[in-house]
Amino acid sequence: ASDGVTKLAHEIEVYNGANDLTAWVRLPTFNATADTVIYLYYGNPNALNQENAAGVWSADYASVWHLQEDGGSAQYLDSSGNGNAGTGGTITTNNAPTRTSDAVIGYAQDFPNADDRIVTGAWGVPGQGLTLSGWYKREGASADDDRIISKTTSTDPQDHRFLLGMNGPSLLRMRLKTGTDPLNNTTTLEGGTLDYDVWTHLAGKYDGTMMYLYKNGDVVASTPKTGNIYYDTTTTVALGNNPDGLRSFYGKLDELRVENVSRSDGWIKTQYLMQNTSVQGAPASPGTVDSSKFIKMKGWQEDYYQYRKLITINRNKVVGTHANFPVLVRLSLNPARVQSPYGYDIVFRDENGQPLDHEIETWNDSTGDLVAWVKVPSLSSIADTKLYVYYGRSGVTPPTANPALVFDMLGGRVA
Repeated sequence: ASDGVTKLAHEIEVYNGANDLTAWVRLPTFNATADTVIYLYYGNPNALNQENAAGVWSADYASVWHLQEDGGSAQYLDSSGNGNAGTGGTITTNNAPTRTSDAVIGYAQDFPNADDRIVTGAWGVPGQGLTLSGWYKREGASADDDRIISKTTSTDPQDHRFLLGMNGPSLLRMRLKTGTDPLNNTTTLEGGTLDYDVWTHLAGKYDGTMMYLYKNGDVVASTPKTGNIYYDTTTTVALGNNPDGLRSFYGKLDELRVENVSRSDGWIKTQYLMQNTSVQGAPASPGTVDSSKFIKMKGWQEDYYQYRKLITINRNKVVGTHANFPVLVRLSLNPARVQSPYGYDIVFRDENGQPLDHEIETWNDSTGDLVAWVKVPSLSSIADTKLYVYYGRSGVTPPTANPALVFDMLGGRVA
């Protein structure tokens, strides 16, 4: 987390062993009023697997399918921890789609044949909250009655428990059954426009009073609807088709989800903005800001230090705003954790991990008392300034301090 201490649950979707990582990280808080800062740690050759996929996806998720698997040899895993993994086609007949790198995230699944489908078993969602979502790339001829996520016993509209799909050639669609009658009270909501040959985010939700359809994070249709969701654990849920294989989707699907809550407009829009391929990744150069990216800046790659401490400069002790200001830092560290007797492994970084020039005036290897000067890029009376001291790295022999750069803007001598 931003404090450099709290471990965040994460799931690695793709890592190529070189420099390409795609991962999901659960954040404690996430808002639009300030940038969110987290840290990525790596480089420990003795580390065990640190992933906690089920911890990323809270109890609000009924199923999460990244669709990165080769369905001919493995199940399509459900990362939610609820065990709703899928198989290609049926248990006895393999009608699996084909894994493809033409994807939104990592890999996707291509459904080129009429009977292709992923069957995830029989399970349901109770209560009055539901969100269905995913990415589709409809290809080829005009769509007819395609399914993306479908829980039903037949093609009859009233047999559907829930559905996310389309009514070709031009409409998006959601279906939902409420109440206790298996033969009635399924509502069909249609709207928006169906795009072809382009990745599009589609979502449908129910909040106990209304059904909504979203395209690329924006509401395109809605209708009143009340009652508890019809709940049964005997009807199968399928992806890319009806469970019986009679309502195929022709094209590619990625990142399909079923959630047992009604997500807010902001949540759904953020999901679209975060996953959109045009905003994925981060600027190539550390410290460079690219506001078009979801991760708009990455910090400097840091050498491994065992310890760090947050330093918060009191804004009430600052008058005005100053650039490149040499700040006096006086504090105590645990001398047993500093590896160099001269304090060579003591360094300073800003909140984003960017190195700060510093000078060590005194370091007491016995008591751990440190007096240092640190060049802070911006010091203000408007907000507290935060920086970090890192220490505890063995093998550092040349001094890491650079006094000349700390005071280079003073235009005179410091004695």
